[in-house]
Amino acid sequence: MDCSLLRTLVNRYCAGEENWVDNRTIYVGHREPPPGAEAYIPQRYPDNRIVSSKYTFWNFVPKNLFEQFRRIANFYFLIIFLVQLIIDTPTSPVTSGLPLLFVITVTAIKQGYEDWLRHKADNAMNQCPVHFIQHGKLVRKQSRKLRVGDIVMVKEDETFPCDLIFLSSSRGDGTCFVTTASLDGESSHKTYYAVQDTKAFRTEQEIDALHATIECEQPQPDLYKFVGRINVYHDRNEPIARPLGSENLLLRGATLKNTEKIFGVATYTGMETKMALNYQAKSQKRSAVEKSMNVFLIVYLCILISKALINTTLKYVWQSDPFRDEPWYNQKTESERKRNLFLRAFTDFLAFMVLFNYIIPVSMYVTVEMQKFLGSYFLTWDEEMFDEDTGEGPLVNTSDLNEELGQVEYVFTDKTGTLTENNMEFIECCIEGHVYIPHVICNGQILHDCTGIDMIDSSPGASGKNSTKCPGASSYYFNVFSKLYSRGKTCLCCSLRPSDNVSLLRSGGSSDLQLVSIPEREELFFRALCLCHTVQVKDDDNLDGLKKSQLSRRPCIYISSSPDEVALVEGIQRLGYTYLRLKDNFMEILNRENDIERFELLETLSFDSVRRRMSVIVKSATGDIFLFCKGADSSIFPRVKEGKIDQIRSRVERNAVEGLRTLCVAYKKFTHKEYDFLHKMLQNSMLALQDREKKLAEAYDKIEKDLILLGATAVEDRLQEKAADTIEALQKAGIKVWVLTGDKMETAAATCYACKLFRRNTQILELTTKKIEEQSLHDVLFDLSKTVLRQSGSLTRDSFSGLSADMHDYGLIIDGAALSLIMKPREDGSSGNYRELFLEICRNCSAVLCCRMAPLQKAQIVKLIKLSKEHPITLAIGDGANDVSMILEAHVGIGVIGKEGRQAARNSDYAIPKFKHLKKMLLVHGHFYYVRISELVQYFFYKNVCFIFPQFLYQFFCGFSQQPLYDTAYLTLYNISFTSLPILLYSLLEQHIGADMLKREPTLYRDIAKNALLRWRVFIYWTFLGVFDAMVFFFGAYFLFENTSVSSNGQMFGNWTFGTLVFTVLVFTVTLKLALDTRYWTWINHFVIWGSLLFYIIFSLLWGGIVWPFLNYQRMYYVFMQMLSSGPAWLGIILLIIISLLPDVLKKILCRQLWPTATERIQNASRQYRDHISEFTPLASMKSPRYRSNDCSSSPPRRSNSHSKKMMFTHWRGIDYSILPSVFGYSNKPCNSSASYCYSGSGLETSV
Repeated sequence: MDCSLLRTLVNRYCAGEENWVDNRTIYVGHREPPPGAEAYIPQRYPDNRIVSSKYTFWNFVPKNLFEQFRRIANFYFLIIFLVQLIIDTPTSPVTSGLPLLFVITVTAIKQGYEDWLRHKADNAMNQCPVHFIQHGKLVRKQSRKLRVGDIVMVKEDETFPCDLIFLSSSRGDGTCFVTTASLDGESSHKTYYAVQDTKAFRTEQEIDALHATIECEQPQPDLYKFVGRINVYHDRNEPIARPLGSENLLLRGATLKNTEKIFGVATYTGMETKMALNYQAKSQKRSAVEKSMNVFLIVYLCILISKALINTTLKYVWQSDPFRDEPWYNQKTESERKRNLFLRAFTDFLAFMVLFNYIIPVSMYVTVEMQKFLGSYFLTWDEEMFDEDTGEGPLVNTSDLNEELGQVEYVFTDKTGTLTENNMEFIECCIEGHVYIPHVICNGQILHDCTGIDMIDSSPGASGKNSTKCPGASSYYFNVFSKLYSRGKTCLCCSLRPSDNVSLLRSGGSSDLQLVSIPEREELFFRALCLCHTVQVKDDDNLDGLKKSQLSRRPCIYISSSPDEVALVEGIQRLGYTYLRLKDNFMEILNRENDIERFELLETLSFDSVRRRMSVIVKSATGDIFLFCKGADSSIFPRVKEGKIDQIRSRVERNAVEGLRTLCVAYKKFTHKEYDFLHKMLQNSMLALQDREKKLAEAYDKIEKDLILLGATAVEDRLQEKAADTIEALQKAGIKVWVLTGDKMETAAATCYACKLFRRNTQILELTTKKIEEQSLHDVLFDLSKTVLRQSGSLTRDSFSGLSADMHDYGLIIDGAALSLIMKPREDGSSGNYRELFLEICRNCSAVLCCRMAPLQKAQIVKLIKLSKEHPITLAIGDGANDVSMILEAHVGIGVIGKEGRQAARNSDYAIPKFKHLKKMLLVHGHFYYVRISELVQYFFYKNVCFIFPQFLYQFFCGFSQQPLYDTAYLTLYNISFTSLPILLYSLLEQHIGADMLKREPTLYRDIAKNALLRWRVFIYWTFLGVFDAMVFFFGAYFLFENTSVSSNGQMFGNWTFGTLVFTVLVFTVTLKLALDTRYWTWINHFVIWGSLLFYIIFSLLWGGIVWPFLNYQRMYYVFMQMLSSGPAWLGIILLIIISLLPDVLKKILCRQLWPTATERIQNASRQYRDHISEFTPLASMKSPRYRSNDCSSSPPRRSNSHSKKMMFTHWRGIDYSILPSVFGYSNKPCNSSASYCYSGSGLETSV
């Protein structure tokens, strides 16, 4: 055996660092390695076909049926249908089979059509032409025929057909620009880098001659992670190994931009591409309403079984009397009767189950799904939630959680990009304790780019030949300009004073101010910020040939995934140093003297959320090797050994208190020998295929130590518009808001004050590492618990419902290190006590700030609250990839379509453009969603109780003979046609209170909190209401039919007429009850409600008025007409409907008058408003005062035609409840209009 083959087999199949199971080897171009190299072992990989469809022509029917009958409800009705087919049941199998067939057919058609569309999309994608290299020539073939190892050429604006390792491009620097909008929604151009040893190959012949193998990990769904290495064989046997990362992998679905062409080798194909692996759906979340609905179904299933058992038992008790036994022609021998007694009883039990099975509504599932699906469009159509700046509107990724938006008790929000704009602006930098700010005010005028320096060192000898004058300065004193930002209603101006270790020089008696040149340390700081980043310069190829003067005047457009880096580079540009470009691994900057400095980029130590810093290693033109590092102060300060640490730390803390984002900058100088050792260590870590991240982290830790501190920067991230109003509204709604951020405590606390999470009277409690260092964790937690529970004196008070009147306004601040100690299990197993104590403290705080949080810690916090004993509904909102973990963990995840990519939006349940839109999403849409679907669920159970309980009562009057009360057609169509559409439209359109009022009065959200409309008390009320109405239907008709004079000719009505009368009262009662509950009438409601009643009448006339030839018997012939021909029957129907509806009407009137809720007060006020306004303006001439502002004189804005077409729903009576506040009283304050209501924040103001 060849030695190379033996070595390959040993390496591949023996245990080692790179286990063959976890990695794959790809032969570039299917070319065998040179002789003596690793032996060629071909491997089988899938082809490049994408299959997103679920079914085929042959398996559609069985597979779809199997999936549908996995649902418990469908399976239950299938069993009922089979029982009807097997045994002799009182009802036709059609009564169960037809509704089930309707549900199964509609679902199958929907899923089949969707799958057919997926088949079409798959075929179009798989048949796309692709160019690949074969024998040094370009060959064109279909995408589905690509194989792993093929070398592919992709041109500009083409989509990558599979996951490719980037070999070379038409650009000289071996880069290309790519958009990944179809993968993660990011439309910005991303830069990818070719392999260092192959980027010079530009022609097909050069690429085809490449001998290389790629070793990489098995397919993984993570779009932003890839580990591999490429071994390039030249003329010698030993290959050159280069590491491969995510920056070298071009993903399928991404598009090539601003690059003529690229060459790449197919690495993952077909269903193994990262795009295909991300097709997998997220874990299913279930709402509280769905859980309640399932519990109610179990209750009704128990009721169904109880009814069947009771009737089966009473039947045999009834038949125990010889005179009530079966007739002689049905009797069997005594031995047969005794032998089959159990079988007969079981058969009768099943027959009663079939007779009463309609108490479980099969159509409720279909209606609920339709309501959720159609209702989600109201959110996406909301023009108030459309952001014109970004051109984005809300997105619904799943409609299963619509109602959960109305049950949120905790909101966990990120800070940067969520509460703030993520639009960074460079404010200042502190170097060696001295402050530099780009903007200066001289004589009241803002001077931009005044030599780039605002504050200078005033040490002796500073003035001299290197000094430059600041023109127009008539005083030696400078007022330093800094941005104003709003902290609540107070505007703060952050200014520097002479005491801030800043002083200025005045040249002998002259009124002109002289600025000295920058010392060497300051120049090093500016160079560090110009070099330590991953910023790209747009159109950097156009710099060649420009003169120095042109370069200084040419504006640079910087592109980066991090807004902080762009702000720092732009800020340093205003201070005199301009980053130009990265070309051929050399970084070019333009200094203050307009000279171009070139630094060779040796290494980049990328930023990650664990290290919280990044570094670069560069070589200057003089051959000096520097490491420049920037990062969070908590990450940099422990690693510095020199520098003015105390002065810079003081400045950092002050800027953090003022709400500015701070970064520290440090450097280190290496000798060539030291760098060679570090380079070898980094290369070994980067070439590792197993545990690469861990090994890189260890290498970075060894490199980034013993640094020299240069200074710090301050960047401002403005608060988003209406962020403070949104948080204030959420807190009034009883929702607790927590801020989870990676920023330092002072910066995050300042933002919390600015957005009104913390208020002036909020008593701040700290649970930080500094506190724990002074006291033990147990003592700190115990002291905090005593503080927050001082009034109650107990550790068991439940405050999840929001702030109570007697609760102090406490705010808690905790950092990541303290949280780790709380969550860390102790040796004595007492960590659970710490968690409970921590939770009790949090429950009694109005707001909580968690700072210095890692992404996984954010998810831990959400999970901790979610799994607490109260099981509150949680919502997480964020905009970045570091927020994905908590978004997936929360009951409801919301992504903000921000500037840090769309990973959060892609992984969320809903996405919104700005944080301010969360207010309307929860307080309005969430409120409506929950109320509507709660009414739908309760109404479905109510109308089915009304439907089936008379059937139960009827058995007591027919000797438990399983005689049905209703005709087969009525049994079949009751839930499908007669009563289904009104409740569906009600659950889509009902507005029990105006949308604007829900926003103005956030406390109305508390009326529906904690699943208020689906509690057991409400459920029992609806059930007993259904039982009462059913008894009225049955016994009212029974007493009516006892009178022999019901018919004018003296004839008695039969059992089918009796059942038809009961069914007529039933249909009218349940439909009219829904009409009485409807407060928001539209023409569609009228059409559906009255149309459903009309349809029932027309159907009954046709069903009983025509001899249908396909029926073997027609027991309903002329029954409906006979009933309508009787005057007492008409009177009985009207009276029974009134009697059935009267108790519910009286109950609502009494509750509204004696114990009204906040919502009912608003509804009463709207009625008073209509009565009052009608005294002055005829109703017919009234205009609907929609979108009215607080200013009564303002005219309502015009609505766009597109929105009108989308909604199509106008208020029937022209009254918009949105202009009514909650009523706490009326006042006579003058108003501009002649007769109107103005909202003042505390009640209604009228003026006539």
